[in-house]
Amino acid sequence: MDEIGTMALDTQDAAFQDIFCEYYPLVYRVALRSMSNPTEAEDVAQEVFARLFKHWPRLHIRISLSAWLTRTTLNLSFNNRRGRQRLLGLRERLKGLAPESAPSPEEKLLAGEERQAARSALAKLQPRDRVILIARHSGLSYQEVAEVAGVKKTSIGTLLIRAEKRFQQEYEGSMEGELG
Repeated sequence: MDEIGTMALDTQDAAFQDIFCEYYPLVYRVALRSMSNPTEAEDVAQEVFARLFKHWPRLHIRISLSAWLTRTTLNLSFNNRRGRQRLLGLRERLKGLAPESAPSPEEKLLAGEERQAARSALAKLQPRDRVILIARHSGLSYQEVAEVAGVKKTSIGTLLIRAEKRFQQEYEGSMEGELG
């Protein structure tokens, strides 16, 4: 490879490294809020940046980079959670076949009533409400939330208030169900 080609690759690597350093905290925070498991959130964050790096030379983002990263993170988190739910469903079906055992560390971690109620309430929301809440509470601006959710910026305030109200109702219902 000639000297100009080497310089171009070095420049691309440096730009990607700058993007990684700037956006990793956002991606990890979104993944953690969506997954509620630090190890899985790290895995999702790494996958997001692996995809960005893989497609970096030919990537044409029509929205802001933070919105693209957030959308990709949420998609991977939701896919990961769906896979985990399938696995848990399989475990439940197999549980009747296996002798009772002590709860796993993951089961102990998920046992907290408030965390479970919040997770349950979030899961009951419509996908758009989940995306808006997670994106906004991950520090994105209204414009970026609008881009992630695929709606107009002018409607984000109203949609956010409605999503928060629905979340609060679901959360209170979950807490009452656990206490009742």
